[in-house]
Amino acid sequence: MLKTRNRPRIYRRLLRSGESGITLIEAMAGMLMLSMGILTLLPLATISIQANELAQNSGDATIALQNEIEHLRTDTLITPGSRYDEETGMYTQWWVETDPNGLQRVYVEVTWNSETGVLRRQRAITYLYRN
Repeated sequence: MLKTRNRPRIYRRLLRSGESGITLIEAMAGMLMLSMGILTLLPLATISIQANELAQNSGDATIALQNEIEHLRTDTLITPGSRYDEETGMYTQWWVETDPNGLQRVYVEVTWNSETGVLRRQRAITYLYRN
C-alpha cells in the first residue's frame, strides 16, 4: 500500500480514485515549456558558431603574422610587399620604416573576409636592428 500522508492533495486524490499518470493537457504543457526553453537557446548556438569561426581565423592570422615576421628577419634587405594565400583566403602585406641608426620598424598586416562578409584585419609591429 502506498503512503499518501506526505504527498500533495492532488496526488492523494488520484491515488484514492485508482488513477495514475498524467493527462494529455499536462503532457502538452510540458512539451510547450520544453520547446520554449530550446528555442531560447538557439541564438546561443549561432553566436557560438560565429565566435568559433572568428577564433579560428584569428589564430590563422596570428600564425601567418608570425611566419611572415620570421621570414622577414632572415632577409638582409626588407622591401615592402604583399602575398595572398589562396588556401586560407588571407592577404598579407608588410612595410618598413628605417631610422638613420639602422633600427627598422616592420609592420605586418593580415586581412581577410569573414563568412559573414565583414573585413577583418590583424596587425603586428616588430623592430629589427641592422648594422
